[in-house]
Amino acid sequence: MTGANINDGDMILIREQNVANNGDIVDAAIGDEFVLKTLRTLGEDILLIPENSEYGVSYH
Repeated sequence: MTGANINDGDMILIREQNVANNGDIVDAAIGDEFVLKTLRTLGEDILLIPENSEYGVSYH
């Protein structure tokens, strides 16, 4: 998440909520792992965008 100014060693606080808006940073469970991604919507499609240029786009 270096593109969102979240770097290795930083601590984050996660608040559970029922709704996320386009452009929000979300904590997503993918299998047994949790990742931080930026939520983007394109019509009915939901995209989880990494803020690190080393990683590609995740589709849900």
